[in-house]
Amino acid sequence: MLSTLKHMFLMLSGVLILPLFAFAAGNGVVVASRGRVEIYSNPSQTKVGSGPHVKFEEQFYQMKKAKAGLKVFLGDVVSTGTDGHVRIIFPTGDQMTVGTNSAFSINWESSSGSKDAKTMIMNLIYGQIRSVVNPQGPMKGLKVKTKSVVSGVRGTDFFIHYRPNADETDVAVMRGQVEVKPLSSSDSAPPIIVESSYKAAIKPGIHKEPTLKIDKSSKQELLKIQLETFILGLEAQKSQKVSPEVKKEIEQLDAKAKAVTIADIKRYDPKLAEKAKGAKTLDEIQSAVVANLLDKAPEKPEKPSLQELRELDHDVYEKYFAPKLE
Repeated sequence: MLSTLKHMFLMLSGVLILPLFAFAAGNGVVVASRGRVEIYSNPSQTKVGSGPHVKFEEQFYQMKKAKAGLKVFLGDVVSTGTDGHVRIIFPTGDQMTVGTNSAFSINWESSSGSKDAKTMIMNLIYGQIRSVVNPQGPMKGLKVKTKSVVSGVRGTDFFIHYRPNADETDVAVMRGQVEVKPLSSSDSAPPIIVESSYKAAIKPGIHKEPTLKIDKSSKQELLKIQLETFILGLEAQKSQKVSPEVKKEIEQLDAKAKAVTIADIKRYDPKLAEKAKGAKTLDEIQSAVVANLLDKAPEKPEKPSLQELRELDHDVYEKYFAPKLE
């Protein structure tokens, strides 16, 4: 009898541990911020709990000003102002650097065809964000949604900018691949794969059907990404008073994020990974990645050559370029 109960307990423990681990993996920590950055939590139709409160997207939230060490939980909204930048690191080394005038949230969503399988979803409400995703971690299947597109992250370093007034989304890949699919596309239509050094621009077209254009990321575009996602990292803490415990936690998260990023760079560019090992901050590593792309980037947005298109993705060539080139 006791052995049977023990067996049942172990089985139940396994069922419980997985969701709890997944939940914990989705909670991040603010490691650096500057300017106006706010975290909105506990959404409700009316004001609930202690203030201050803010109304956002037709719901009331409790609001906290971001500071180093603040936890960001699943379902929270991260909001930046005209001068706001923030970096959030997760226990798995995944990291998100948010630019100005931005808002996003992260949550789990049941995968289609399975009641138990979960996919992590980032809802980019507006603005711009650069993410580095650990290809071995629970966020490896991350999907980023705007009102016009869903992007499936294959890995690993990418930048997304959504402008809701024009309903335009740009997806630039610094390393790895991202699958891009306009939300109004047929369910059977395959996503378009965007490779490293390329950018996909999705805009409303005739009769509201979206148009998708792929270019090589230009020097100007890469410099804009660098400007929006350079945050001074741990240096930004000097203007904020943090406890020794918080400082230690942030240093550990920063070290984990650096290790994950360098390991991933090594998969694609061992020489660049060796250089990155000498970097003191994440900003230095991310800057090195952008600088490496700048060397080969065109001055202005440039369409890929016919051969590059065929190598990039056959569906892109056939659907978006081939009819115009015949």
